[in-house]
Amino acid sequence: SDKFGKNRDFLINVKRVSIKGGTILYTCRDITDRKETEHALQESQVRFERAMGATRDGLFDHNLVTNEIYFSPGWKRMLGYDYDELPNDLSVWETLTEPEGVKRAWEIHEEVINRKRDRFEIEFKMKHKDGHWLDILSRANAIFDENDIAVRMIGTHIDISNRKQAEERILKSEKQFRNLYENSPYGILICQLIRNASGEAIDYVHLQANDAVTQQTGFHLKEIISNRASEMVSPEVLVELLDYYIPVVEKGQITKYTQYFEIYDRTLEVCAFPLEGDTFIINFIDVSERVRAKEQLQGYAEQLESKVVERTRELERAQDTIIKQERLAVLGQLAGGLGHELRNPLGVISNAIYYLRMVELDDNLKVVEYLDLIEQNIGEAARIVSDLLDFARGKTVNP
Repeated sequence: SDKFGKNRDFLINVKRVSIKGGTILYTCRDITDRKETEHALQESQVRFERAMGATRDGLFDHNLVTNEIYFSPGWKRMLGYDYDELPNDLSVWETLTEPEGVKRAWEIHEEVINRKRDRFEIEFKMKHKDGHWLDILSRANAIFDENDIAVRMIGTHIDISNRKQAEERILKSEKQFRNLYENSPYGILICQLIRNASGEAIDYVHLQANDAVTQQTGFHLKEIISNRASEMVSPEVLVELLDYYIPVVEKGQITKYTQYFEIYDRTLEVCAFPLEGDTFIINFIDVSERVRAKEQLQGYAEQLESKVVERTRELERAQDTIIKQERLAVLGQLAGGLGHELRNPLGVISNAIYYLRMVELDDNLKVVEYLDLIEQNIGEAARIVSDLLDFARGKTVNP
């Protein structure tokens, strides 16, 4: 150890030399710094190997002078192989990589080592041990010697299959949305709220519109895109529309409503839902014909209901008339029968009075008076009987 208590490493060389007296010559050299450097390198190598063993990424180190290549355990594990299943040979990469990827990689490799490109970066497909293909992102840097000749290429292979699949799903989703957006029979407007200095939403602007907007509103797209709602509707209508759309943006609500727009002279059925930030989508269709048809149908229903009510009343009146006629017919039959039944007794009484008058009754004035009264009432009764018979026959009866 030195004067500070630190152990130091020395390299001692001993050599016998021919000197009088048989002297042995030795040298002593302090190699502490070299040992510390070697130890640090060993620890760094251990950490590197542990890190590469734990990572899912693959490392390769291509010696461009000897054409030797090193593939890390992670490189082989990424492809489904144990470390000892694949040799560290460049042909392994060429065999497992799709031909077009190999060709393009060598072209970029030449550009890098010839200083025509700053760094090596390419995506290609490599075949997994199970038979499926992986999307690989390869990145590498070239190391040049003092003569500016590339001597090594060190880089990584990263499995980006999940990312590529996600990108494909996103692209597919975007394509589906684009097809829906462009081919939908519904008008689609992408809008954004406009806020004042205090953050209050006071208006909104039309950012994009599909072709169906023209069909559904009768307006050309250039009359709508980039225009504010305040430029197209009255202040009162703008307030109503903002009441619909502000909750869509600020609360994430989906709003549906049907409203007549004077500017289009059409009734639109609208559905609005949020996008990002202050943007939102308005999806709508012209339902003017449907509304008019509904109103006409309602009018027809009201007319039909009115006619049904009137017809019901007519039927009720007719029924009342029939009932009255039936009652009158029964009454007429009763009157006719009663008239015939009364006429015979009245005739008998009238005849009896006639014979009584033939008797000498001059000295009995009271009897004559009663006979006159009876004859008078018989006449009145005969008139009533005659009226009953006329009623039974359907003739007009005089009061």
